[in-house]
Amino acid sequence: MLAEVLFGWSPAIWALAALATLAAAVVRGLTGFGFAMIVIAALVLFEAPVAVIPMVLLLDLAASVHLVPSLRHDINRPLLTPLVIGALLGVPLGVAVLTHLPVDAMRLTIGVAVLVAVVTLANGVRAPCLPGRGLSAAVGAMAGFLSGSIGMPGPAVIVFFLASPLSVAAVRASIAAFIFMTDVLTLALMLWSGLITEIVLLRAAVLAPAVVLGIVIGQRAFQRIDPEMVRHVALVVLALLAVGAIARVLVS
Repeated sequence: MLAEVLFGWSPAIWALAALATLAAAVVRGLTGFGFAMIVIAALVLFEAPVAVIPMVLLLDLAASVHLVPSLRHDINRPLLTPLVIGALLGVPLGVAVLTHLPVDAMRLTIGVAVLVAVVTLANGVRAPCLPGRGLSAAVGAMAGFLSGSIGMPGPAVIVFFLASPLSVAAVRASIAAFIFMTDVLTLALMLWSGLITEIVLLRAAVLAPAVVLGIVIGQRAFQRIDPEMVRHVALVVLALLAVGAIARVLVS
């Protein structure tokens, strides 16, 4: 098979990658997050994380380039700034340990933590005011570390924003903007570390059209869905991802 000869994947893996990419892009367009978690969860069963994560972050960056400009007016910049400052510290540490991190142990920890957070948020727990700069920077550092190490900045920053008193539109836009910035920083360090190889670039190029299509579908769905429903969808997505991560670790 041509695809297998050129890119090292069988047709079955390519089909799975395309389907996961499309579904993840729809979720990203609708909620502002979830892309990396979905695609990485699907592909690490068949490929080493060190090869999957850079490719997924490239696709995630493509999704952000398509999505973020349309959301720029809803971004909460005062809250985003300390998050990004924290990520500047966390991302290099994450990239440094990428090839040595016990990925399954980290995923299991994240899955349990996210499930606890989902239950808390589903019970209506919301912060009465915006978090301070210190807490925001700490969350940013944690999210940056997760981005560099396992390609998933989402859990920490998603729960952080969903628990805030911000509007649904501001939460969606701010999460998307943060993911965009951490993707840029993480990919720059991965490029410097030699993790972005030719085959990573080729696989990302093949899957890029599915990203664009999924983002468009998700954006159109967001315009037709009640804002509070989007929050419920976000919580369901988080719960499913957490359960999937835990189940995959236990099975393996």
